[in-house]
Order: sequence, then C-alpha cells, then structure tokens
Amino acid sequence: MEKVVDSRKQKLPGPNVIALSVEELAPKHLRDKIMAMIAKETTIPNTDMVQFGNTVFITHVKEDMEKSWGRAFNVDTAKNFVANGFRFFTHLQDMGVKRYVTSYQGDIYDAAVKVWKKRADTQEVEDENDRTEIIMGKAKKKGETVVFIRLGSEPLI
Repeated sequence: MEKVVDSRKQKLPGPNVIALSVEELAPKHLRDKIMAMIAKETTIPNTDMVQFGNTVFITHVKEDMEKSWGRAFNVDTAKNFVANGFRFFTHLQDMGVKRYVTSYQGDIYDAAVKVWKKRADTQEVEDENDRTEIIMGKAKKKGETVVFIRLGSEPLI
C-alpha cells in the first residue's frame, strides 16, 4: 500500500516523513538498520537536511560548496513532490551549490525528474551558462537511476 500524505492537508514532521518513506520502499527486515544508517548520516559534517511539504532532502555538500550529493524521502503527492523539488533546487542555489547528484532504485521519481528537466530545458536565460541542466540515466547497477544537476544562476520556480 502506497503511503501518501498530501502536505496541503497535513504536514508531517521530518522524522515521520523519513520513517514512512523507508517503510514504503525498504524490505521489512532492513528497515531498522536503514533508519539507524540515516540517523548517523545526518550527523556527517556538511550535511544539510531540509523539508518542503512532506519531502525531506538530505544533502552532503563538499567544503567548497560547489558539489553535493543527496536523496529525497517523500510521502507527498506527486504534484507536491514536483513543487517541493523546485523549492529544494532554489535552496541549493541559495547555499551556493553548483552541482547535485542523486540516485534511486527503480523509476519511482522518473516522472518528477522529467518535469524538472523540461522546465530547465525551456528556462529563459540571457546566457546559456546560467541555465540549469538535468541529466538522467540508468546506472550499471541494476534498476538504479542517477540524476546529475548543474544548477544555473536563475531559480526554476
């Protein structure tokens, strides 16, 4: 059963979002171990954790603030997740992050990434170097999708 909580009706605390997301996506016998790993992960230096709607984004930022990698934990509706992603990208831009990489199993976020990519590809900018670029591909690891984002200077919102 898919766990979706529309953040326009009920905003959940971040830990609940993460727990529900893990419950939805992880095998039952691994859930406690994964939750412990996530808790430890949030204590790594230069880790940013931010919530928009019912999506929590955990990001690890290099010391120079140029590069980062992370992941999302989402129990929000698909439409809200797309909007939460746009807000997250603006958050990264405000932090000074230029590049972001994420990966996920299966195709769970493919539709959202395609919306973000379409917006980035059609973004009106004076200089093409200011455009956000999003590249999505399948990794050699079976079933894994990797997304590379080069954040331009203009927000996608």
